[in-house]
Amino acid sequence: MAVVTPDARLRGLVGLRVCDGSIMPHIPCANTNVPILMIAEKVADTVRREAQ
Repeated sequence: MAVVTPDARLRGLVGLRVCDGSIMPHIPCANTNVPILMIAEKVADTVRREAQ
């Protein structure tokens, strides 16, 4: 039921990834800066790996 796949691709559209806090299943009660940075790094690594 998620809008994005585990590699942050948007379901239903080709070539679009979502890399922000909206893809977290549960928003943490604390500061969201670090989890969003980690999501961004993971997606960036995935994109780099696919480009090689």
